[in-house]
Amino acid sequence: MSLRKKKSEIKRLIGSFEREADKFHDLTFSLFYVTDEGPIDNRKFKSPNHTIMLWQYYGKIEPQGGAEKFVDNLKSSDLQWGLRGAKLSAFTVIEGDSCALFCRMAKRAGSFFNEKESFVLKSRVVSEIQKSEIDGVYKPAAAVNDNAMAVWLSYLLYYISRVSPGKDKLSKTLP
Repeated sequence: MSLRKKKSEIKRLIGSFEREADKFHDLTFSLFYVTDEGPIDNRKFKSPNHTIMLWQYYGKIEPQGGAEKFVDNLKSSDLQWGLRGAKLSAFTVIEGDSCALFCRMAKRAGSFFNEKESFVLKSRVVSEIQKSEIDGVYKPAAAVNDNAMAVWLSYLLYYISRVSPGKDKLSKTLP
């Protein structure tokens, strides 16, 4: 079933998120970026929190030795946090007392998308990154987390960008 046919169910899920969000008193949803040199900012996170990687831009793979370097980084990586050596990694951080409930809801909502729909959402992110980095010489490499929660959070960011242009660029959002 296509996303268009699931439109009413998606609207219901978004409405459910909004109703539940009204109950959350101290919950934030923020984007956190890490470069190959470390975090962009050194802010402290509230406890409890949950962090999940959304996507990574590894960089341009050089023809001479680039593949070997990539494989070495892959072997030495803790893939829960992404690929070592990535030029830029985007994470979302959910902070606050209702963090666990929000995470359960996000996982459930993300599992609503079938494999093809999930692929379309992930492809959009990768293609935007690659279009901005392509130079005709080196191949830019990017990856997107296919965890159900990451898929839902990526969809929420896309939805926010459509209904409130510019709001998706804020560092913190109240869900």
